[in-house]
Amino acid sequence: MHFSRPLGFTVLRSRLAPVVLASLSLAACFDSSNSDGGSSGSNAQATAIPTSTTGVTTGNAAPMIGGVPAASIPAGFPYVFKPTVSDPDGDALTFTIKGLPTWAEFNAQTGELRGTPTLADLGEAGGIVISASDGRAITAFGPFKVLVNRPANATNTGSRPPVISGTPATTVAAGTGYTLAVTASDPDGDRLTFGATNLPSWLGLNTANGMITGTPTTAQAGTYSNISVSVTDGTSTVSLPPFSITVTADGAVSGSTSVGTGTATLSWVKPTQNADGSALTDLAGFVLKYGNSPSTLTQRVAVNDPTMTRYTLQSLGKGTWYFTVVSYTVNGVESDVSQVVSKTIT
Repeated sequence: MHFSRPLGFTVLRSRLAPVVLASLSLAACFDSSNSDGGSSGSNAQATAIPTSTTGVTTGNAAPMIGGVPAASIPAGFPYVFKPTVSDPDGDALTFTIKGLPTWAEFNAQTGELRGTPTLADLGEAGGIVISASDGRAITAFGPFKVLVNRPANATNTGSRPPVISGTPATTVAAGTGYTLAVTASDPDGDRLTFGATNLPSWLGLNTANGMITGTPTTAQAGTYSNISVSVTDGTSTVSLPPFSITVTADGAVSGSTSVGTGTATLSWVKPTQNADGSALTDLAGFVLKYGNSPSTLTQRVAVNDPTMTRYTLQSLGKGTWYFTVVSYTVNGVESDVSQVVSKTIT
């Protein structure tokens, strides 16, 4: 047996730049009211809100009003602000508002401002003034503003569907690792979750990044049909076209004539940079692709260890075998393939 080219691989670089998280929303509800007029919303800002009093008459003390309204709210999350109020004379109070946001409603008996903005409401609602009246004097609280921003996980009305892609291999030899890297993106930046139906028992799906990996045994040889892989943003679900996977007997590879005892040891240099020159910090592993033709490398082995740079393939039959390798990130993004190398087993 001999190698037609050295089994070494060049540095692989991911074609996509790493994702940068600009913000993270942790709360399910931003409620700006509590017992002392403060804010329980995690993104509320304790800014000073001015007050002013008009209509004070002799012998009457004006009502007092205050609080700390949340300065921003993600679309799709409920917003609540109820000011703290009191009247030194114990007078009954009524409330009015100016600058009511289009996505909110106001309670004139309690002074509570409440609503759930959607993606259509992105932007700032300003000039909000809430006033309390005891019938003789009016105290105004404001103006203040509320910014509706895009959430990390937009599952509300107006969300656009995600986009999914992936090219499944349709054959795998028993005892050989199988890997399918499904990638997806969302135009609204929504958090995505992957799913699958009719997935063989020997395959596992990472619902966070779409990686499907597994190694079938000889007992699991056969054809598995109507496999579907999908992704959802919580509102819309899209899927890859249904596909089948055929598991052949140990070492049997499409295009090969026999099962043998030949081996091939591959080595490579792991990538350290993205295509744009930035540091590669989310490398997850490698996928070795091989077969009996350089154009049909249908056999795959997943190396789920980003520190490995060497792997030995076994049970190769007689003939010329072709090999290549790609790297992938924790999000399932694959690099360009390395050069193709070959080995002839006699």
